[in-house]
Order: sequence, then C-alpha cells, then structure tokens
Amino acid sequence: MVRRLGVGPDRGAVVRPRTHSCRPTLTDPGAATEHGYLDAYLPSPGESAFDLMPMRRQPFTEAAASHDPAGRTVPPFGLDTLGFTDPDVVSRLRPIGLATHEEPLPPAADGKRPPSRYILFGDRSPFTPMAARALEQGAECLTVATGHLGLWTAATPVCAAITGNERRTT
Repeated sequence: MVRRLGVGPDRGAVVRPRTHSCRPTLTDPGAATEHGYLDAYLPSPGESAFDLMPMRRQPFTEAAASHDPAGRTVPPFGLDTLGFTDPDVVSRLRPIGLATHEEPLPPAADGKRPPSRYILFGDRSPFTPMAARALEQGAECLTVATGHLGLWTAATPVCAAITGNERRTT
C-alpha cells in the first residue's frame, strides 16, 4: 500500500482538509491514507476551531468586524505573538474566512479517521494542547523548531517531518 499523508496548515486542516506535498501541488484529499496536521486545530467531527479555543472567538470576530463590512473575513493579525517578524512572509498573508474557525468538522465519509501525524511548530506554539490531544488519539507527534508559518519559513525541516524523514516525539 502506498502511504499518502494529507496535511493541512492551521485552518486548512479544520474544515476543508487539503493534501499538500512539499511541492506546491494539491491532490485529492480522499486519496490520503493518513491525515497530518501542521501546528493546527485538531477538532473531532462536530467541533469547530472556536470550540477548541474559545478565547480566540472574540479577537477574530472583532478583527473581522473592523476589516470587512460583512464581518466574514479576518485580516492577518497578532503575528508577533506567533513569532512572525519577516516582512516578506507577512506581506504574503491574505485574509481568511471567519467560517474556517466557526464551522464544525463534518463526519468522515466512512466513519473512520485515518492514522495521523501532528507536527507542532516550536515549543511555545499556542497549539500545544492540540498536540497533546493528537497524542491521546494515538497520532505520532513531532516538533519542528520554527514559528507558526513554518511551512513557509522552514520548509526543509517541515517537509522532513511531513515525509517521515524526521522522527522526534513530542
């Protein structure tokens, strides 16, 4: 059997899982035999990101209201708390839909969740509770010494963790 790890960064793994390779190629997420999460929320079916971290609802909602007249998109904010200071990286960030945090994860089509790998970005990540949750669910957990946008800022070690060439248990 060919193992295919579908990974999603942050919100990408919440409601609309996407499969990313270390090259910018998207694949059908249904083809993934495992799901990986990159410094991300780890909801169970029926849970949203805000259910997991309710303290984020108010800042996100307020940011959306000040950015978008409809209050449905959130501009990049609070990046310094996530360790982002590189102006090139920050300039590439785009607003996100508030729904990515509000909508609950739908049930898996076959009722099963494939084995997963959780990659935590740094020891001070706000997603540390999600890594603990992943461990409780039997996932392999790795830590890569980088900030929250590690897929952009530390692609080599992140890709090594995604592909299984780095095995460090959290």
